[in-house]
Amino acid sequence: MKRISLYDSLGFGMIVNLPTGITFSNQTGGNKCLQAELEGIYIPVGNEVIIESNILHSPETELTKYFLSSKYQGTGATNGIDPEDVYVIESILEKYNLKDFISIDNTKLSESHEAWIWVKINVDSQNNSLLKNFDKTSLNGVITWNNSD
Repeated sequence: MKRISLYDSLGFGMIVNLPTGITFSNQTGGNKCLQAELEGIYIPVGNEVIIESNILHSPETELTKYFLSSKYQGTGATNGIDPEDVYVIESILEKYNLKDFISIDNTKLSESHEAWIWVKINVDSQNNSLLKNFDKTSLNGVITWNNSD
């Protein structure tokens, strides 16, 4: 299978789980440096560069700070995320107007960790300007960003 590495990508994105014949991989899980991968399509989302100051305004920044904070200290939540993590991540998604479009998949909390969070993608969301003419059933995938290690 063809593989694309996201190790050097900047910003926040999602891999939509679809049978494309292309696998996207990323280094995840904080200092555990896991090599997560998923077949599908990768879409950068929620990123903006403020030109005057050369600052990336992205969920990635806040998510990285969260996983480096005292709770995980860069260990990557490799045993899964918990309801507190879901609340924080959903709050960040809401801040970037993504919460109606992307929601945490609560059935896969034990499979989620830093920079690799399983989500459901609502193609009917009013905030969806990226996915057009997809089947109206909910898509799934992961949100991913640059690992904190």
